[in-house]
Amino acid sequence: MTTTTLRLPPSLKQRINKLAKTSGTSAHNLMLEAITRKADELELRSAFHAEADAHLNELLTSGVGMDWSETRAFLIAVQMAKSQRLLSRGHGAHSSSAAYSRRY
Repeated sequence: MTTTTLRLPPSLKQRINKLAKTSGTSAHNLMLEAITRKADELELRSAFHAEADAHLNELLTSGVGMDWSETRAFLIAVQMAKSQRLLSRGHGAHSSSAAYSRRY
């Protein structure tokens, strides 16, 4: 493992020390976990955008896609089917599909 110097404002350092103490870990471990989590989040977001760009390029190149009205009808049908399954299992009525339909 390599060493990196991290300059923190005193107020942040105090917060980190307090949080580390209350959670039973070291300040070093708390910062390492936070940096790892943020790096994972940014890598995932980057991969998501790369995949979205690839799909958009494929759509633009092929010209094959679905009209919004077809997509909307499909999503409403899926939500209605989900509501029907819940009703048939005795989970009560859900108005989410009706609310979805009204919003879009």
